[in-house]
Amino acid sequence: MQPYQIDYLNLLAQFYLRNNQCDRAATLWALLLMLQPDHPQTALALAFTHLRRGAYHDALSLARRYTRNALDLPLQIVAYYVKTRALYHLGEVQQSRYVARILCEKRKQYHG
Repeated sequence: MQPYQIDYLNLLAQFYLRNNQCDRAATLWALLLMLQPDHPQTALALAFTHLRRGAYHDALSLARRYTRNALDLPLQIVAYYVKTRALYHLGEVQQSRYVARILCEKRKQYHG
């Protein structure tokens, strides 16, 4: 697949997400993740989409993978945000609060 085709699929997935067509967005991001398995932005976009569509276990699984890996700070923030929300919706309130504290620390680091 050509790079411009990957860019097109990414833009289309973003369009679907913005228009509350989360299932379509998730399908495209899952395809993109198969094509680019080492692309954390795509994985976190898929995790966020899973969160939006109520697939909390799927969102948590991806977020956990990327909170353990050394990513740049903005991607860490996204991963911790998804993890916090997914845990909360799964009824893991105490664990969600703990992760939320980490998220707050990461955001403070980012904003100085």
